[in-house]
Amino acid sequence: MGGSERPAQANAIGVEDFASDLEAVMASADMERALIIGWSFGVNAAFEFARRQPDRVAGLLAVAGVPGGSLRAVYGPMKMPKTLREPAGQISAQLLPVTGPWLTVFAAVMSSRYPTGPTDAEALAQAPAIRAMLREFAAHDWRWYSRLAIALGEHAPMDVAETSFPVTFLGGRHDAIVASEDIEAVASTIRDARVRILPSASHLLPLQYPDLMLKELRQLARRTDLAPIS
Repeated sequence: MGGSERPAQANAIGVEDFASDLEAVMASADMERALIIGWSFGVNAAFEFARRQPDRVAGLLAVAGVPGGSLRAVYGPMKMPKTLREPAGQISAQLLPVTGPWLTVFAAVMSSRYPTGPTDAEALAQAPAIRAMLREFAAHDWRWYSRLAIALGEHAPMDVAETSFPVTFLGGRHDAIVASEDIEAVASTIRDARVRILPSASHLLPLQYPDLMLKELRQLARRTDLAPIS
């Protein structure tokens, strides 16, 4: 929500900087290895950290994102040609100070439409909390968020085929930001990667399905040498 302090160096807002932040947090906690979770742009930061220090990653849960080239993934759900996605994404990021609040209102309306299945109890139960979050999100500093989106969009696509630790990808078929097909394509390059696309989920998958995420996290942890997650 933009509640943290701005970095001392105004331009230290790229994916590489976030990976360095993760390294610093782990060092402060005296944590040698960890199971990493990334959501949206956090998937970029998680894989960037893993590229630098793969031995410190026990496993990675990648949610609603792809490792690098994020602006090439936006508008994928709208079937925009790949050659047009990145320029369109850059323009959209620059326009966020104007369009951001309206996009959030649109997202709130869409969240009331999904899930479409009457038996999708978990997501339905989370709907009030999601709408409250979106109302708060609409009021935050969109100029700062625009700067973050532009900087994060500069992170180039990553070749993750040689990933040596367990990975699980989660995505939503109704994600309006990252196409589930792009997530599946990346997952197919990693040996033994697990990929699960939820038919009723949007980009807010972690808020819609917290119990499912915990289940997937536990399942991923069992594929590592870490202690079980309670």
